Amino acid sequence: MSLLPNVASDLGVSIPKAGLLVSGYALSVTFGAPVLAMATARLDRHTALLLIGIFILGNFFCAVAPSGALEAATIFGLS
Repeated sequence: MSLLPNVASDLGVSIPKAGLLVSGYALSVTFGAPVLAMATARLDRHTALLLIGIFILGNFFCAVAPSGALEAATIFGLS
């Protein structure tokens, strides 16, 4: 995690808060991936591709988020 100070400074948050963002994202992927795989196992390929596109779009929004609060809201679906 040598990039953590850079992530924190880019998002304008402290290093512990940036660590929480990274941990939150990792946990959501860890628990969400198997659930998503089971949920989409019976879908046709076009629908599954559409869902993958939505996932990619969500990752893009996290990548260009101007603040840590907005990124956390994007990751966890908070308003």
